[in-house]
Amino acid sequence: MQVFASNGNPALTVVYSGITASTAFDASLLQPPTKRALKFSGAGTNVPYPGKTITGLTGAATATIDKVALISGSYASGTGAGVLYIYKQSGTFQAENIDHTNGATDDATIAENSFELPRGLQCRTALVTVETADLRFVLDGTTATVTGGVNPGHIMSSGQSFIISDFEAMKKWRMINAVGSNGAVAVVSFYF
Repeated sequence: MQVFASNGNPALTVVYSGITASTAFDASLLQPPTKRALKFSGAGTNVPYPGKTITGLTGAATATIDKVALISGSYASGTGAGVLYIYKQSGTFQAENIDHTNGATDDATIAENSFELPRGLQCRTALVTVETADLRFVLDGTTATVTGGVNPGHIMSSGQSFIISDFEAMKKWRMINAVGSNGAVAVVSFYF
């Protein structure tokens, strides 16, 4: 049994999958730029970017994009998933498709309304849990490599968790599948 306690409030949980290259936490996950965040998936070739207005295609809520954090997948393949940091929200988003190209197109999918994040705080603790297959990680900012590589780092097996409570270590975190294409999935909860 594992026990975990944090002196921060949980604010954001993201899932990393298909970790075939050395992957760091996006800086905006550690220090949110705005007060509201909206998780998205299924983003395609219409790439979201700061300054664009998003519109819910069912409920017609709107907001302006401040920053985009792509967590997994790619826009080219239509599998982009991540977090939109937004401001000037009007209305309530719901489980729906969103448009940011002003063409009433399905540019991405959301499952819920945006949520409020602490403003002006940095992440105090990150809890990393491996859900499937093995994962390799480093905390020194070097490039993490698969087993047998130049810098394989430390290994985490499915079901294991790792707590990072040092902000500098969070900035230097890198992870990769332990074996070239083993399909590791990591769930990371950021506490503020």
